[in-house]
Amino acid sequence: RLFDSEYAAAHTEELLWVYSRLADEKSRETLENTVNFKLSGKPEYLYRCEVSHDEPFQSFLMLCDDESYLDLGAYNGDTVLEFIQKTGKYKITAVEPDNRSFKKLTANTGGLENLTLINACVGEADGTAGFSSRKGRGSGMGIGEDCKMISVDSLNGGFSFIKADVEGSETAMLKHNTALPNENADRLLPQNRRPYGHTARGLQNQKRLPHLYAAFSGASRMGY
Repeated sequence: RLFDSEYAAAHTEELLWVYSRLADEKSRETLENTVNFKLSGKPEYLYRCEVSHDEPFQSFLMLCDDESYLDLGAYNGDTVLEFIQKTGKYKITAVEPDNRSFKKLTANTGGLENLTLINACVGEADGTAGFSSRKGRGSGMGIGEDCKMISVDSLNGGFSFIKADVEGSETAMLKHNTALPNENADRLLPQNRRPYGHTARGLQNQKRLPHLYAAFSGASRMGY
């Protein structure tokens, strides 16, 4: 639904809850400016939190030489390839439900070591779910063909860094996944192109939170 003043008022508690748990001041400014942009339509709010593409890796992400990366919504492999460029030794699990995007992901990452590719959507538990396949990043869960669904718990990955671009399925992804976040996953990067209540409600169910960083479309600290 539209992110307007009515929506913001209805989800004020969740937004403030997430705001208070973001890991750094720049992430808090990013969330604040993005909400102001949504409500006003003024692009200057987005300009205030734009950064260079490499800045996050030079400051708050600080990848080491032995990372275990979970890429939820890996699309065509662009974020997988970027991650590999920024770190040394790695282990990656990349999950993408859209069949066309998964074929591109497979082709673009062919020959890479320590990489597991999974053609599935992510939800509360293993099973199947309706998935609407549109154009790449426009796909999403809902009414559509049956798609294999997995939970983060079932991956047993001990991930150190998790990127989640799951198109509005954040609550389902987080709700019953005790491994997300866990004692090893200290960095969670939810990427939102939809109203932020999805992520807020899911995060409120977690007993423990990692460092959370803001990366919202149009005002992204990751440049996506």
